[in-house]
Amino acid sequence: MNPIFRKFLIGAGGIYSKIEELNIHEKLITIPHIGEKRYTISEFKYNGKQLVFWETAASGFLAYSPDGFSAKLLPLHRDILQAIGVVKEVYSLEKHRQFFENFEYIFNGSDDEAVVANICRDYQAKCMAHNLNAKVDCRSLFPLAYEANGNVVLYDNAGKLYFYAYDLARDDVAILDGCPELTFYTFESVLTFDEYVERFFSNY
Repeated sequence: MNPIFRKFLIGAGGIYSKIEELNIHEKLITIPHIGEKRYTISEFKYNGKQLVFWETAASGFLAYSPDGFSAKLLPLHRDILQAIGVVKEVYSLEKHRQFFENFEYIFNGSDDEAVVANICRDYQAKCMAHNLNAKVDCRSLFPLAYEANGNVVLYDNAGKLYFYAYDLARDDVAILDGCPELTFYTFESVLTFDEYVERFFSNY
């Protein structure tokens, strides 16, 4: 058993005894802007859900196929979902790979209209409280990934990346010009969806 998959199983507690139909083999996929990557993949069922653990020498991620795709997805986003699915968690033996550590449901494929509606309400209320005009049309944004504390990564139709923070614990973001604190931020090193994809597959 490979080390990253073993780390995942240990971290997941008693999951190993409940795994069904474990199938381990290699898979070569082509990632836009990155090229070909070879993974050891461990396919299994857990609680009736089909899951796949994708693993390289020092990192890996747990993924599953979404039930359907939103019509709002960028073409590259759809391609990634078809190739690997939604990434539930990431794992690494190397401490420097921290950008994605707190994210879950990376490459989310559903509209999550309630999440976007909550962001719009919160953003508009904070703009009013600070006598600011809303600079971002949050209704046009698509949720890409989530942090456990409720923060959300989103992108617009042009692929520009946004980070909406209800509770900011990151030091790699900057407040979007004209927005109040604890609303919209941008990542300092990853500004677009394409860059986000490149960063992910360079790390995992």
